[in-house]
Amino acid sequence: MSIYKRGQVYWYKFMWQGESIRESTKQGNDRKARNMEAAHRAALANGLVGIRERKPAPALADFLKNDFLSFAETKHAAKLLPFATIGKAATCSPSPRLPACD
Repeated sequence: MSIYKRGQVYWYKFMWQGESIRESTKQGNDRKARNMEAAHRAALANGLVGIRERKPAPALADFLKNDFLSFAETKHAAKLLPFATIGKAATCSPSPRLPACD
């Protein structure tokens, strides 16, 4: 069992079937952290959980259109113009795989 402290929170790290498992316990108590690591190992061994899949990161163009520009419009309307040109440059490209510029 391998737990370690980052700031005020304990994390655990171990290998399972060639995959590295590293997660926060969100606990400041080392005994609770050890129990959480043991529970996760037991769940993996019993087949109750698999290796947790990460949510894929969005493409830069999608992030700019869907998340960043709407945030910038509401929070920083006066300073939006430079970011709009960056978004335009990121969403069009001479590459045939990306959308063409208008």
